[in-house]
Amino acid sequence: MAQGTIYRALPRTGRAKVWLDPRSTGIQHAMGVQVDESNRRLLVCASSLDASGVSTGSLRGFDLDSRRAVADYRLEAGGQCNDLAIGDEGTIYATDFDNGRIMRLLPGDTLLREWVRSPLLAGANGIALLGTNLYVTSYTSGRLVRISPVGKDRTAEVVEISLDGALAKPDALRAVGARRLLLVEGAGRLLEIVVSEPLVRLRIVCEGLRDDPAGVAIVGNIAWIVAGRFASLKQPDLNPRPFRAIAVPYAPESR
Repeated sequence: MAQGTIYRALPRTGRAKVWLDPRSTGIQHAMGVQVDESNRRLLVCASSLDASGVSTGSLRGFDLDSRRAVADYRLEAGGQCNDLAIGDEGTIYATDFDNGRIMRLLPGDTLLREWVRSPLLAGANGIALLGTNLYVTSYTSGRLVRISPVGKDRTAEVVEISLDGALAKPDALRAVGARRLLLVEGAGRLLEIVVSEPLVRLRIVCEGLRDDPAGVAIVGNIAWIVAGRFASLKQPDLNPRPFRAIAVPYAPESR
């Protein structure tokens, strides 16, 4: 995150190697990343210096085979892309943490445009799609929010979801199948959220995770957790240990 380097870890190697170097990409800080399989590219929420030396947020795209930069989408009216989700039809949705809004990039467009803004989206962070509904976490308020497209013009209805437990610093969110979400909390838990509204249940998959867990990726029956260690961003000597991804066994709850 702090240095803008993108790493790739191949299965069973136990090591992550530099895949994108900020000296070639110009990325200052990297946040959420997603593989866009249909277009064979890696999408990166990034901030970079523009020609005038000002830091600007954008969504960058890099070819999975050549690593060549293939896309650079800016956000309407500024802001910072924090995390993203990709719909089946190719629409990209991104959270803008500072401005409490969801940005949307339609296929063929070149600008992330504001789709919905709401006080419920203050501190918008993790984002995932289940069916036609978007689910978004608020890191600052502990909310889980559902955004549903409504009507022919696909405007959005924003609703806070009632949970059977409290969330603490909810961060990355990933869809698992048709009605489950995996959520990692900065407070140190990995949670499974079973969505069968009006009932939404939480299940603790793992707790006691250290160093500000901030990201989760699912590979087979393993949830890989990446720590943010946010305190060390400003004080690098505070926690000099190497960054690591932690493997947590995960099997969806059967019931």
